Amino acid sequence: MKEKRGFTLIEIIVALTIMGILGTLVVINVHEILARERIVRIQTDIMLLETAANWYLSEQSHRQSISEISQNQLIDSGFLSKPLRSPCKDYEYEIRVAHDLSAQVVLTGKAGVYHWGNFTADSHDANFR
Repeated sequence: MKEKRGFTLIEIIVALTIMGILGTLVVINVHEILARERIVRIQTDIMLLETAANWYLSEQSHRQSISEISQNQLIDSGFLSKPLRSPCKDYEYEIRVAHDLSAQVVLTGKAGVYHWGNFTADSHDANFR
């Protein structure tokens, strides 16, 4: 009687198929986790910039002619330690000042302008991947 050595071709194909399916599931989950991380970072950055800009505006309330604020102004005034860069390619943060001297931060880029309300941790917007 002949002794069986090694794996058959069918066993190898089945094992490779299972590994391929598992690998695909891992890649999909990692991609979604990274997209959620970007959205959470954008939310945090916008909240931080709006808070710093509103503090800056409250100290500059005697100057009624402020129409826009740059991150450099916030850094020079001590309200921000370093410039914040968007984690999304081709997007940047823009600080806008309303007529009532309150600040609103938006994310501007190739696909338009995004406000705080546009970002949720479950957002699957392809623009931010």
